[in-house]
Amino acid sequence: MLIQATQVLASFLSPSGRAQLIAELSRAGVAASMRPWFLTVYLIVFIGGFLVAAALHGAAFYGLRRYRRWGWISAVVVAALWSLLIVGIPVLLRLVDRNVRQAFGVD
Repeated sequence: MLIQATQVLASFLSPSGRAQLIAELSRAGVAASMRPWFLTVYLIVFIGGFLVAAALHGAAFYGLRRYRRWGWISAVVVAALWSLLIVGIPVLLRLVDRNVRQAFGVD
């Protein structure tokens, strides 16, 4: 996630990357006056989304390490949110496995 956020930021900050993004927007039919706003929203949504997801994963793994039950619950919530995007289904299935639940003291 952090790698993707860095790649998006690098393409936005470099003149050639920004030119490619503007060219894609013009091919998509976005008006010239709206292109800077589209790029700004793109930057905020994607980089913000990746950073929020990384923060949630970090909080689930590192911040709640002492509280095994709460760590497991937050990991399940994060995986369930990601499963809405078809990314975290394998992780969610692993977390609800009986052995994993017992290891975290949830079962």
